[in-house]
Amino acid sequence: MLINNGFIINNKINEIDQVKFRYYRGVFNSRDFRVTIVPTLNCNLNCPYCFERDKRDENITLKEYEEIYKFIDKQLFICQPNDFGISWYGGEPLLEVDTIENISNKIDIICKNNNIKRACDSIVTNGYLLDEDCAKRLFNCGIKKIQITLDGDRDAHNKQRILKNGEGTFDKILNSIIIAQRYFELVTVRFNTNKSNHEGIVRLLKNKSDIFNKNNIVISVGRLKNYLGGIVSKENDNDCLNGFELQNIQGYIDNYYKRVKTVNKMPIQIKHTNCGAESHKCFIIGPKLKIYKCAEALGYSDSVGFIVDGDFQPNEVFWQWFNYNIFNNNEKCMSCKYVPMCMGGCPSSRKRLGIPNNEICGYWEQWLNIKFNELINTLN
Repeated sequence: MLINNGFIINNKINEIDQVKFRYYRGVFNSRDFRVTIVPTLNCNLNCPYCFERDKRDENITLKEYEEIYKFIDKQLFICQPNDFGISWYGGEPLLEVDTIENISNKIDIICKNNNIKRACDSIVTNGYLLDEDCAKRLFNCGIKKIQITLDGDRDAHNKQRILKNGEGTFDKILNSIIIAQRYFELVTVRFNTNKSNHEGIVRLLKNKSDIFNKNNIVISVGRLKNYLGGIVSKENDNDCLNGFELQNIQGYIDNYYKRVKTVNKMPIQIKHTNCGAESHKCFIIGPKLKIYKCAEALGYSDSVGFIVDGDFQPNEVFWQWFNYNIFNNNEKCMSCKYVPMCMGGCPSSRKRLGIPNNEICGYWEQWLNIKFNELINTLN
């Protein structure tokens, strides 16, 4: 059993070589073609920690969409993925619902012409503009997954997720989550979390359990980083969680969440890469046909190239994204027993802060500790 499950191996095998193989196989998987479209950099909110701190009232034009169609058509012909769907991001994408409908219909035609199965689409939104009519329109054009952000209970949320006039948005967005439950297969409620607001998240789950115990609701807990919005420096962002702390808070929230809803336990698994930022066929497309590797890079205008005549033309930044993997002169990562699960953590964090860094280290170690304790308690 130990041999079959990889706990005992031939001493001639270098396990790091196996990890490298999985990583590079994932990075250069040409069939893993993914596209996120950012129809506008404009937003109706003014969250102080937003990393799109230089956001402008800038949209993808009709002429630019023609280039995007050419690009997707060419890539689908070359890559031949099993299926293809679009992810929508912003800015705030619900400012451009007409555009989302038009583009989705065009993607349907492109997939049909290339004999590629049309996968369901997804959208990340602040949720403020989601009403019944909007939800119906999104559902009818193939969007089946939606992510909406809350930052804790009313008091915590309204200090941060605010309109441009300073008004809070909690009640409106909570109602949008209720609407979303009726139309989408998966509703991910994203809680941006730091040391100050996680208790408010548990209070919200407790007080509104009738909302969050629905079968198509999933809770996602992420790190709130004020320094990305320029409020404070990285060194002075004392509320920002390190990897160990984030895992503890995620576990704390998850333990309560399990009491109000039965959720599938995340299995112990190894990775090849962390996210699409490390895949050479994953693209985020914004106004002016700029290409990005990570949504966080939108705020820094850190584009990795452009679409020109339906082809991707990379610049010098594109190649830099592939230089921040854990195999480049990184003895600490190479000697860490959690590396097959961690793989160096978030690529954007690695690029900004180097590796290892405290936004990464400790996260998967503590996750595994929590899972083993759960297993032991089950056996007992």
